[in-house]
Amino acid sequence: MRVVAVAAVLALVGCANSFDAELKRLEEAEKRPHPLEINASEVSARTLREDDPHRNVITVEAPYIGKENFNSDLAGYRLKARKTKQSRSNFEVWLVVVTGATSWMDFTHAHSFGKSLPVETSIGTVGSCGQISCKVFETATVTIPLVDLERSLSIGGFELLLSGGGGKLKMNVPAPYIQGFLKKIKEEK
Repeated sequence: MRVVAVAAVLALVGCANSFDAELKRLEEAEKRPHPLEINASEVSARTLREDDPHRNVITVEAPYIGKENFNSDLAGYRLKARKTKQSRSNFEVWLVVVTGATSWMDFTHAHSFGKSLPVETSIGTVGSCGQISCKVFETATVTIPLVDLERSLSIGGFELLLSGGGGKLKMNVPAPYIQGFLKKIKEEK
């Protein structure tokens, strides 16, 4: 009986030590500079712009920003845009949001500053699994009017609330990221 009790205590101590190690790792991650703290010129330099003469389409894709803070369901995001070269129309702009949560979010609604925005959620994948649960990833693509993105610069960024059957996610795309992306959109080639 003593051997079982000693083994149980050692197992609990081992679990506590691994929990403490994981907690320390997360606390250290919190202290590192956040990947969202980037400047506009860096975003512009890393944003891809492609002029496709065969399809007469211009596409612009900002760099993917992955979030290392595991206390949030937001795994990362990127801005994308496209327009046809023949038309005088504006770019169509999308914010692609990747979530990593313990259950499917199944986003059906997107709102920004009191305005409803179209959202499409794609089926996700199961990511890493721990002792308690698995992390599932899914992608929500939100259509954003270009003018709303431009206006968001004066207030520090674009706020978005995604909601659905599995929960909600509030996020902010910082102004420097948007500014770098818009600079690349406005380039003439």
